[in-house]
Amino acid sequence: MPTLLLLNGAPGTGKSVLARRWADSRPLSLVLDLDRLRSTLGAWRDDVLAAGRRARLVALGAAEAQLRAGGDVVVPQLLARPDLVEALDASCGSTGARFVEVVLTADPEDLVARLAARVAASGSDDGADPWSALEGPPTVERVRALAAGVDALVATRPGTHRLVTVPGDVDATFARLAAAVGPTG
Repeated sequence: MPTLLLLNGAPGTGKSVLARRWADSRPLSLVLDLDRLRSTLGAWRDDVLAAGRRARLVALGAAEAQLRAGGDVVVPQLLARPDLVEALDASCGSTGARFVEVVLTADPEDLVARLAARVAASGSDDGADPWSALEGPPTVERVRALAAGVDALVATRPGTHRLVTVPGDVDATFARLAAAVGPTG
């Protein structure tokens, strides 16, 4: 049975790294990174909100096609509203796939340090980095506010797995993720 894995959490929690690792461990799995997908739309910066909505529609179509073909999908995305979570869940229901939600958490001070390092190292203005969609430098207060939004959503979704990331240890965090999700395929 194919699995759609939603990796939710504040920027810097390791969603993208874990999504890539997850897909690499499952042949022909698809990573649907909505921030990257949005940045592939023409003139997306002219209307970021409309581009985000379009990227979500495209992602949902791609997810359904992948699940129907029998492949896994992993979506690394900061979500604090239920609309996309519910749409992804519905896609699973219509395809017979399993839907697994995981929220990644970490110490806010650690996240700010990770984000600052990412911004300093990127030198890129392609809009693919989730932090690029936010205004101002990463601060503990802003990270806490984003995490609080995710927590509010998760409180309404009792089946969501909570996973504390292991700072600087992707292997250990990935092992925790695999244990939380359980067997797939």
